[in-house]
Amino acid sequence: MAVPLRHVQSVVENETKNPGIEELTSLPPPTLADAREFVGTWKGTSLHEGGVPVDLILTLEVRGEVVVGRTNGSIRGQDFGTREHDFTRVADGGKTLEWGHLNQRGPGIEVYRVTLQEDGTLVGTMEMQCVPDGYLPEDFVSPVFHVSLESAS
Repeated sequence: MAVPLRHVQSVVENETKNPGIEELTSLPPPTLADAREFVGTWKGTSLHEGGVPVDLILTLEVRGEVVVGRTNGSIRGQDFGTREHDFTRVADGGKTLEWGHLNQRGPGIEVYRVTLQEDGTLVGTMEMQCVPDGYLPEDFVSPVFHVSLESAS
């Protein structure tokens, strides 16, 4: 079945003018005062039900007055490479870290949200957000990845 050109154009226009993505990627990075609990290197996994675990290395470092991040992922030893975060922010009074990458396989942004636990680990989720209406089938349900990280610093 051929996809109408107007549909393709609409998806492209939505992706390039997606206010949700623009809002996230225009956020200023957090300051050291806001993100102090998260600075360093964290290692762990991201997994969705029935999926293969993705090994993650999250690194947050101080550059000047702000904290910036990057993430490296691999599955079964196949390295995806390191990606700089397209946004990083601290929420919930300094106990929750959010970061994201523009999706490399289509429109949208991968949004990670982890909360600092009493045992010093980071636990949360990764979900695809800001995918334009009409890009995926109406009955498609994007999987939620469960993320668990431990300090490696």
